[in-house]
Amino acid sequence: MKLLTTLAALALLLAPALAQDADMAAIAFLQKHAPKIHADIAALKTTAPADYRSALDDAAKAAADYAKLADDPKAASAFLKMYALDFEAVGIADAIVASNDAAQTERLTKQLRGLIDASFEQWAIVEQARIARLEKELAVLKTEHAAAVASRAKVVDTDAAKLIEESRAFQKSKLNK
Repeated sequence: MKLLTTLAALALLLAPALAQDADMAAIAFLQKHAPKIHADIAALKTTAPADYRSALDDAAKAAADYAKLADDPKAASAFLKMYALDFEAVGIADAIVASNDAAQTERLTKQLRGLIDASFEQWAIVEQARIARLEKELAVLKTEHAAAVASRAKVVDTDAAKLIEESRAFQKSKLNK
């Protein structure tokens, strides 16, 4: 129980540092790949802190998702287009909610639908790349699984020997303390 309490306290101490790292990664992503969005988000820091926090969290997630596409320039480009379209769509949705003019709301809604449709096209490209990546991973998993099943006795013997050695080393380390 004491170990769990210590781990929980450590997690609380590390959380701000981890959040700061995520914020730095999000800002770096925006500066490099979406400078206009970065400028818009930076302006929110003082004018709308809650919106700034939300946008930065979204950017951190986008940075992580974008990193997975590094080996596919077409999908990476589509992802950045999708991110920009989605960011613009959020602004339009906010304008719709704030509008009291029916004609303006109708015009903005039409514009929003166009943005979402364009974003969907980019999403489909990104998802196709993800499917291809997952299919490759699945093929590797199937091959590794078949090899492991075919050599089950050897795997069991090797794992048992490793576990005995790890246990032996652990027991020795306890005696040396």
